[in-house]
Amino acid sequence: MNPRIARNVRGAAPARRGASPAPLAALAALAAVLLSLAAAAGAADIASSTRPIARIWRGHVRSAQADAYQKYLDDEGIRKLRKIPGNAGAQMFRRDEGKTTEFVVISYWKTAADIKNFTGPDWEKVHALPDDPKYLVGPAATVTHYEVIEDK
Repeated sequence: MNPRIARNVRGAAPARRGASPAPLAALAALAAVLLSLAAAAGAADIASSTRPIARIWRGHVRSAQADAYQKYLDDEGIRKLRKIPGNAGAQMFRRDEGKTTEFVVISYWKTAADIKNFTGPDWEKVHALPDDPKYLVGPAATVTHYEVIEDK
């Protein structure tokens, strides 16, 4: 096949020296948008799921405050979380990363509707505890939901 035709069939010519990176940046931006749309679609699927849901929260604190935050997170977060109707349990994890310590909480819920009863309609956002701003440092706390497929 003629190399010029082959390039057109594949959709792009090889990069030239001095070529502008703008098309690559535009392509990366498009990919980011498509990935966020796919994530939103996945979240929508989870929102209507009848399977149990795992809600995974991550946050970082200064290591010097890790012991105090662990107690606070247990007293004000985990213990109260376990009493909420529809909650099927919770786990707390901690990992020292030098100057910061990462905490991860996995809470289990019977349905996505049970999470929404806890968080309100904006269930994809972090449900912060009142004193979190005193402790949490970057990167920003996140929350992600997963359908529980297998639990043995």
